[in-house]
Amino acid sequence: MKLDYTWESPARYQRWGPYLSFDGPASSCMRVTWRSKFYSTSRWVEFGKTISCGKRKDEGIVDRPSRAHSFLLDGLEPGTTYYYKISRPEDVVLAERGEQPVYSFTTGPPDGTRVPFDFCVAGDIHARDGNVRRLLNCMEKNVPASRFLLSCGDPVYHGGVDEAWNELFCQLDPWCTRVPFMNATGNHDTDHPETYARFLDTFRHPYHDRKTGAYYSFQYGNVACIVLDSTNAGQAAATQGVVSDEQLEWLERELAARARKDSWVFVFMHHPMYSTGDTGSLHVYELAYLDLFNEHQVDAVFYGHDHLFEVYWTGRDTPWGGTHYVLAGNGATANLDMRDPSLVPPPTYLWKGRTYVPERDGLLGGNVVGGPRNDEVVRSSYVYGILEPGFAHVHVDGDECELRAWGLENQVYFKDRFGRTGHGKRYHPPGFVQAF
Repeated sequence: MKLDYTWESPARYQRWGPYLSFDGPASSCMRVTWRSKFYSTSRWVEFGKTISCGKRKDEGIVDRPSRAHSFLLDGLEPGTTYYYKISRPEDVVLAERGEQPVYSFTTGPPDGTRVPFDFCVAGDIHARDGNVRRLLNCMEKNVPASRFLLSCGDPVYHGGVDEAWNELFCQLDPWCTRVPFMNATGNHDTDHPETYARFLDTFRHPYHDRKTGAYYSFQYGNVACIVLDSTNAGQAAATQGVVSDEQLEWLERELAARARKDSWVFVFMHHPMYSTGDTGSLHVYELAYLDLFNEHQVDAVFYGHDHLFEVYWTGRDTPWGGTHYVLAGNGATANLDMRDPSLVPPPTYLWKGRTYVPERDGLLGGNVVGGPRNDEVVRSSYVYGILEPGFAHVHVDGDECELRAWGLENQVYFKDRFGRTGHGKRYHPPGFVQAF
């Protein structure tokens, strides 16, 4: 049963979740986190393979009351649906009437299993005015079996504002009770050490070293997901974009351990590697990442920050097939401003319409040495771009992957299928693009 809190405005909504995330093997662990409107000294979660649950994790009565609670459920069976109840006071009140909500989730397949599955990627959601619900409604309709959603940063418009987080979780309910929500840091949610601390308290992901950044990895089936913190633990804006030396060393170790091990390797971060948006394609990003990604034959890199959808395919003439770079910064945001010539100052690169085609429109903007550029790298690797809110949908099936760009009116703007790097990945024209 879904509780009725319609009398509260979204900005004042304080009943977060419960929301799910991976914290350990996706096949055998699930973290359940929630926040209550009321303080409580009793903290427990019941779970099991039937609606009656049966097992219980209980912290008992604790001395320090809290509104935020989190439990790691481990030792679970792969590919299995579990039901759970939580100790939130609002839920317990309903239990006295026999109406306590019972939630559910499904664990991932055993690591390395080549079971087909779907997941979604959306950056720069900036929750406000019902936009997240429109995004989730589109996902539910078109990708109903999505196993998780990975946000490439900026799910809220300001990480230091209570109302911004309340708005997000109001709109995520009840979707987040059954689908894991994984996150990379963005500049809007972790632009300062204090907002970074709040991000860590909100999203309990399996971070490698919280002191240097919220970076981590997890495995789902035959996909290795590596998530970077390109805001570097909430450091000043001048140091954002390229990850710290500590992260780069960790990234190199992760890639060495996971690459070419019969798994897809997907990297996620917030700041873009290639873009025709305001950030542009930065030489410094290539210096930091390109050789490393090429050496380990990374299959795809997803990011946001610039508010548009674009697909690049670099190294596509190499024997191993190259890497896809996917800018998914169009996650339901209304700030798709690359078509607005009245902006002051104007966007770095002004698109002529909803799509950008280098062969048709030419190279946009200038070529600033050491800074944003739109040059032959774009011409040689650009596949598709559109200014339309929506999300990226990834379907993995063994050594084949299908990438789709969905719009919020249930349109498919882009669709292509490609192989895993080193396993038949070869450049080809995309299977479908919507032209305007």
